[in-house]
Amino acid sequence: MEMRAVEVAGQSIWQGIARSGIGIGRVILLLLSATGWSLAGGQEPPLTWPTGLSEKEIATLQRATSPRAHVEAVLKISTQRMSGALSLARENRYQEAREQLSLFVSLIGYADRYTRALPPARRKDRDQNLKRLEQAIFRQNNPLDALLAELPYELREESQPSVDAVRRIRLRAINDLLGGGRAITPPEE
Repeated sequence: MEMRAVEVAGQSIWQGIARSGIGIGRVILLLLSATGWSLAGGQEPPLTWPTGLSEKEIATLQRATSPRAHVEAVLKISTQRMSGALSLARENRYQEAREQLSLFVSLIGYADRYTRALPPARRKDRDQNLKRLEQAIFRQNNPLDALLAELPYELREESQPSVDAVRRIRLRAINDLLGGGRAITPPEE
């Protein structure tokens, strides 16, 4: 395959690039990123919402196209799932309550991944969504503790790592908002 330079005002595009000091490597990287290619062998897979959502909840998520509206919709659904889990646990329907808790945790994780996947140009949206996420988790602390207290010991022990994951997401959001990821040192695992 022969590569020919296009002549513009007596000089080729490649000569213009060389004179500008940009460098051919940067031009190639820019072209690759503009076409959606990645040197790592592909792009990140698109985010998908957790399985187990109702058709109505999926439709709500599909309608919310802006980052703010999307995260708010996810957090609203997660709050409903937490309320449902607590009600089920109080009715001694522990397995169903645990399933609702699992979906709550999945929704919080999805909101976190969605927010962190926003491009750097959307930093304001990212920070606002991290704040919303942190506040939503904070509001769910008491219901989470109440749910764990309602569950039998075996299910409580199985559910504790999920609850801890949600609390780590909250700490990570606070950390990113306050100190760019360097304000809070996470506890040792």
